[in-house]
Amino acid sequence: MVIMDGWQFQCTITSCLPIANITVSNILNCQVSCLENSQCKAASFRQSTSNCQLFSNDVNQNTTLVGTAGTVTMVVIDGTRTPSASSPPTSSSSPSASTSSPSASTSTSSVSVCNSTYSSSLTFSTGSQPFSAAVIDVNSDSKPDIIAANSGADTVSVFLNKGNGTFSPQTTYSTGTGSQPLSVAVADVNSDSNPDIVTANYATSTVSVLLNNGNGTFSSKTTFTAGSHTYAVAIADVNSDSKPDIITANYGADTVSILLNNGNGTFLPQTTFTTDSSPSAVQIVDVNSDSKPDIITANYDGNTVSVLLNKGNGTFSSQTTYSTATAPDSVAVADVNSDSKPDIVTANHDANTVSVFLNKDNGTFSSQTTYATGTKPYSVALFDVNCDSKADIIAANKDSDTVSILLNKGNGTFSPQITYTTDTGPAFVAVIDRLKETYIKVSISLFVLIGLIYYVVAAPTANEPLQIVTARADTSRSFSVDKHVDKVLSFWTDDKLKAARPVMPNRKLNAQSATKLQPIANGPLGFVDGTIGSLQKAAVEAGIVSGIDQNDPSSRKVFSGTGRHTYTVGKIFWNITADTYGMCSGTIVTAGHCCYDYDAKKWRINQNFIFIPGYNNGAQPYGKWAARAMTAYSSWAVNKNFNYDVCFVNLYTNSKGQHIQALQGSEGLGYNYPRNALTYSFGYPYNLQQGQVMQYCSGKAAASKYGNGFNGQTIPCDMTGGCSGGPWFQSFDTTVGVGIITSLNSFIINSIANYMNGPYFDSSIWSLYQQCAIK
Repeated sequence: MVIMDGWQFQCTITSCLPIANITVSNILNCQVSCLENSQCKAASFRQSTSNCQLFSNDVNQNTTLVGTAGTVTMVVIDGTRTPSASSPPTSSSSPSASTSSPSASTSTSSVSVCNSTYSSSLTFSTGSQPFSAAVIDVNSDSKPDIIAANSGADTVSVFLNKGNGTFSPQTTYSTGTGSQPLSVAVADVNSDSNPDIVTANYATSTVSVLLNNGNGTFSSKTTFTAGSHTYAVAIADVNSDSKPDIITANYGADTVSILLNNGNGTFLPQTTFTTDSSPSAVQIVDVNSDSKPDIITANYDGNTVSVLLNKGNGTFSSQTTYSTATAPDSVAVADVNSDSKPDIVTANHDANTVSVFLNKDNGTFSSQTTYATGTKPYSVALFDVNCDSKADIIAANKDSDTVSILLNKGNGTFSPQITYTTDTGPAFVAVIDRLKETYIKVSISLFVLIGLIYYVVAAPTANEPLQIVTARADTSRSFSVDKHVDKVLSFWTDDKLKAARPVMPNRKLNAQSATKLQPIANGPLGFVDGTIGSLQKAAVEAGIVSGIDQNDPSSRKVFSGTGRHTYTVGKIFWNITADTYGMCSGTIVTAGHCCYDYDAKKWRINQNFIFIPGYNNGAQPYGKWAARAMTAYSSWAVNKNFNYDVCFVNLYTNSKGQHIQALQGSEGLGYNYPRNALTYSFGYPYNLQQGQVMQYCSGKAAASKYGNGFNGQTIPCDMTGGCSGGPWFQSFDTTVGVGIITSLNSFIINSIANYMNGPYFDSSIWSLYQQCAIK
């Protein structure tokens, strides 16, 4: 399939040709057409032409979702079934029963959703950084609508369901300037039979209440004070007066707040109750069978869940805590062992597990049993996925880009996980039941919220233009850019910097039969001039000699001089594990393998990734700079194609709001430059003084002998691991250290020692640069 408007997924196997192309009015009719065709296992709908393609291949086994910035993608995994007489309760990591989180998901392993399964998806724009969502009918048309909390825009978005598988464009409502809403719940709080919106506002430690006007529009917000750093919100009647009250989890205060309802959409001042450290999720469920809803919180820094039993008058007993694995970020409550008692399940963010606590019937719980999930599970939900009347576990794994499904064995234990791939960075998951007509008696909709930390476009094929992939820094745990940058920079002590090792200390590849390479560049020569920064202006104007030895240009030498490149070339660092650290070289451009770990399928940007220009034996004359965004070619991230081993890095400003270019200056960037030119390479190879000093090589470039379709060049240079990503300069003026970057250090061939290979910068490099510059 070609990536075009309206395609909701792209097949990545060669055998998935459609068995039928039909014209239908909407995506729902496309789904129905698939169900009517006994050979159909998947369907895709193209909105601009109303074209529906049906597939007999199980496309779920190998697909890539196409996502774009500022969108949330919803994938519906549907199957026909007859609902059982008594379905198990459902629970999600969302703050209330009406809360769930839309997004994109495509299965890589098959879970039968009752009978036949297939996937389709729908994308729609939200505000900045949607953090959670609720699904409920807000305009009384019996169609579930979507409400998203946009933490980066201080708004909530309302998407009204058109009933044909599509939603209206968003209508946004303010939650207050600088409020940063992280959670949303929806319930009728003023007794007019219309569901109202309540958000938990982290930055202002408040809740916003937006009353429903009765037609799916909402009044301006009214705010009420809650506890410090209000993280999650739930709505339930906790004092038996038939008025839904507000309950919040207060991450910064280690409390929950109860705001009792006056009955007219206003609330009494909060009453607080102590939890363990950093509550990040809250559920309100009767766990001791007294018909009074109790409070359960997941405590991120306490590594516990807290249970507070309801006394019946809106007050609660002191907490009882139960140990979880590390950093529980989400909690769900439902009966998982068929004894009619609600049990607790947590998603343990830093342990890559879920914990199950079985209810002993009196409001106490057994010790945890843990099960493996994907990497960094951010959210958990409980729902009967396979129609056996047992609640299964669904977890969204933020760093492995998967959803885990653990099927319930019926006795409170679970089968090993089955994973479904998602777009990058799934943050929340929730499940709802939704009735449909005729062909789909009951469908199960699986929603996962993509927090827009990343977005990815699919890998190119031979007939497609080159695509670019982007990663952004995840500030969700710090909740502000300043706090995120401070956290990243303070992570790096001198000892950690000196302990860093090359990402691939012996980055040597075996050559294969060399393909015939194009000896000259295609397309017009392109050039973007460098700039002089305020710190180096005086030195450049004075014409300080750079210190490069031109008498022996082909040998590697320690660089000890000055010039513009001493301000712009530096070292890159990131942490690999708690006590191991990686390093590369670079300017604002570096090697793709320094940004994206192909083998682990993981960006390094959220591993305390920093750039230190002018690094010299521990000295940091121009400070440390945290990464804001990265761009690389999908041909590197997906196919490990060394022609595209390139990455640009966008850096946050410093504490004074200054951009690095204004201080350090920048290098010129050239593309389609002549081959076989005199080239200078800089970097920090580890085999000399453990990468603590800058070195350089120079010599005439020549066609690489790597083969494998590699169209890059090679220069005489014996620098080793650690120099990866260091720039190659043409037209280098050795008197002032100024040149044009036309390639970078990528790899060495095993059989050809002392020669460095680098990709050739063609005109696509400019697109890559521009994409990063606007992030």
